[in-house]
Amino acid sequence: MFSFLQSYFLYGLFAVSLPILIHLFNRRKATRVPFSTIFFLKELQKKQMSRLKLRQIILLLLRALVIAMAVMAMARPTIRSSSFFLGKANVRTAAAIVLDNSLSMRWEGPAGTRYSSAVKSVSNILKQLNHGDQISLFVPCPVGDLSSQQTFETPDAIINLLKNSSASMLYGNMFQTVNQAAAYLDKSIFPNKEMYILSDFQKSSWQLEDLKETSLEVSGVRYFTIDLSDVEDRNAGLIKVELQEQIIELSRPVAVIADIGNFGNGDLEDLMVHAFLMENRVGQNTLSIPKSRSENISFNLTLKETGFISGMVELEDDPLLEDNRGYFTFYLHKKISILLLGDQEDLDYLKLALAPKPEQNRLFVFKRVNQLQNLDIPLSQFPVVIMADQSILSESDIARLIQYVHGGGHMIFFPGGQTDIRGLNERFLTPLGAPVFRGSTGTLGKVESYIGWGSIDFKHPIFSNVFRGKIDKLDSPQFYFRLNLDSQSGGADVIKYNDNSPFLHVSNIEKGTIFLFTSGLDPEWNNMVYKSIFPPLIYRSVIYLASQNQQQASTSMVGEEIQSELYDPEASYSILRPDGVEEKVTPKQTGISLQIRYTNTKIPGIYKLLKGTTVIKQWAVNVDTKESGFERISLKDLDDILAGQSMALSVSGAFGEQIKKNRFGSEFTKWFFILAIVFMICEMLLSREDLLSNIPGIKKLVKENE
Repeated sequence: MFSFLQSYFLYGLFAVSLPILIHLFNRRKATRVPFSTIFFLKELQKKQMSRLKLRQIILLLLRALVIAMAVMAMARPTIRSSSFFLGKANVRTAAAIVLDNSLSMRWEGPAGTRYSSAVKSVSNILKQLNHGDQISLFVPCPVGDLSSQQTFETPDAIINLLKNSSASMLYGNMFQTVNQAAAYLDKSIFPNKEMYILSDFQKSSWQLEDLKETSLEVSGVRYFTIDLSDVEDRNAGLIKVELQEQIIELSRPVAVIADIGNFGNGDLEDLMVHAFLMENRVGQNTLSIPKSRSENISFNLTLKETGFISGMVELEDDPLLEDNRGYFTFYLHKKISILLLGDQEDLDYLKLALAPKPEQNRLFVFKRVNQLQNLDIPLSQFPVVIMADQSILSESDIARLIQYVHGGGHMIFFPGGQTDIRGLNERFLTPLGAPVFRGSTGTLGKVESYIGWGSIDFKHPIFSNVFRGKIDKLDSPQFYFRLNLDSQSGGADVIKYNDNSPFLHVSNIEKGTIFLFTSGLDPEWNNMVYKSIFPPLIYRSVIYLASQNQQQASTSMVGEEIQSELYDPEASYSILRPDGVEEKVTPKQTGISLQIRYTNTKIPGIYKLLKGTTVIKQWAVNVDTKESGFERISLKDLDDILAGQSMALSVSGAFGEQIKKNRFGSEFTKWFFILAIVFMICEMLLSREDLLSNIPGIKKLVKENE
């Protein structure tokens, strides 16, 4: 197949017309001059004109050929041929090697992992490139010494980098990486452009929302694909591990739920599943999962200590080991610090409900202030803030409370006689994103006119394990006065009055939660504090909110950023990784808070934030099971992406001849230059006046015309 490496030079063929145009514009017209009739002069003129016209035609043809051959030579003509006479094309190549190093490339078969096979194939590809070629390596998952794009001077530099590398544990977007490599080749000035794609071609790695807009539109790029997938028959992976209970207490069982997926090509029978708590095996069970389905399995774990608790659920071995473990972590408070804001008498009711015998209280620590500016420790140190009949707070205090809730803090609010409803709505509830109060109903102290509770959501966690057996209603307090809450903006009404208006409304606001009670603790508002339901209601509400705070340091995916707010800028902080490596971290000021943001979560496991040598927070980091499936991108979709220009290479590595046949073949630029020089020499020789008449063939032709 005939082609040109620099076809834009072919526009120079228009220059072939120049000699013809010059010839046409310089033709001389014979001038008629009256003269006596002389026969032999006319005959002489005919002979000279015949020689002149033939000479001019030959010169014109030679000049046009000189220009044409020079232009063709600069366009670098090539032909796919193995002819020894033509020789090999000496053309510089820009090569982009796209190496899939995502989690699925850790799949281990009889010949080793897919990634190790890919590295061997890269070595064979490099043998097909020449000195002076431009080589770049692209990977979807930057990890270790591998960045997303690296350009190398020599093939040895790539081999030295890859020989000690391994596939990452991250999800990889191959479509994005191929696009990045195509953009790199598009900018290259080298005439031959090649892209080598080594992958198992998992469909999840190729995000194809609209193929009409995703095909690569880079002209002149030759695509080679090496499929590293093998026989895929069995793989199970942990999709998610989480706590079922939303209230965590010491010496009580906690249910850990593991969602396990069957990503193989057949049903899984009697899959062995193990549960570990603080590195000790605490349970095991078997599970059967149909093909392409997921099932849940539960383990009840009894907590015997407080502080940071961590564990994992582990599956039996299969060809992809990295998705066989799911980690979890939470924090069980030894002491729950509660910040109290508001009226002293109302707060005494709450303290009595939480700790009936203060001398025996081992769980709650109370701190009361009138204004947050009087608080000598960070607000974030309190899992729960209770506000009861609080008078107007300062603007700075309100801003701190809003930031506290948005950042993961939890609040309980009771109104009272000092509550400024309008100011509360405008300055706190509306900026916070919580429902607002719309007026009031009833009369303070009018005990003969009251309303009771209507519906109660007994499925809410604050009521779980509180009552024995099934219960439909409770001994309701009598409410004489209450505020009207506009709860239509979101959240859940856990307890309602008889008229279906909310008594207890729960709103999740960003990372935090707020319990809004619409009636206060003052006996002028109701008789709730004298009812038997009051202590368990308050106790369970506080324990529930504190447990939410405990579970926030829970789960992230490998590669995701983990972050935490800090309160001591003078302290030394570090992250202890699952592999035992400790990295120093420097907190940064963000607004009025201090934060650490850590992104080097490249391996799964438990990450610990240390203040000095003390653990102050933990995260469980797990792999993304998007890489666990076997569904592959269809050949048609791949062909559409690569604009139908790809060639599949054998994974065995014996693809040298395939690449040579697919590349531009033999280049014969020098032969066109030689022809141009030959035609130029002929034109110079024929330009001599006496040369044409001395050529035997032409001389004979002229004599015959005579």
